[in-house]
This record gives sequence, C-alpha cells and structure tokens, in this order.
Amino acid sequence: MQKVNLECNLGKVDEFWFLVQSPIDLIQSYWDNNRWYEENMVEFIKKNYTKGGTYLDVGACNGNYSVLFSKLADKVYSFEPNE
Repeated sequence: MQKVNLECNLGKVDEFWFLVQSPIDLIQSYWDNNRWYEENMVEFIKKNYTKGGTYLDVGACNGNYSVLFSKLADKVYSFEPNE
C-alpha cells in the first residue's frame, strides 16, 4: 500500500464549511476565498426565496446551491449527470 499526502483547504461561507480540494477549480476557488460562487444569484435567492418547500438542483456540480437551499427548503434533491 502506498501512502498519499493530500493537501486541501477549508473555506467558510456564511455558516457552511467547504472542503477545497482544488483551488484552481472555478467554484472551489470562490469557497477558498470564503465567497459564494455566483454571489449575485445567491443574494437574490436569500432575499426572495420563501422558506419551506422542495428544491431541485439539476446540474448540481459541486452543490453550491444545494448547500444554500439546505437551510431554506424542507427537502433538497441534487442531480449531476456528469461523472
């Protein structure tokens, strides 16, 4: 068995902690700087979304919006068709 040394960072955005394995990844680069990816959309959602209900994140990728809606919606379903 070979040992592998993995380096990663933790980014904190609002009350959420994100594991940043690749700071050169576009979305993770925001988390690495303690910011939401697509901040304008996140702020719009925070101001306009009524709590409760069910949220579908189709094309969830890293889960930026799934995580956000985990505090707002009653249920969150995330789907990512790419491997």
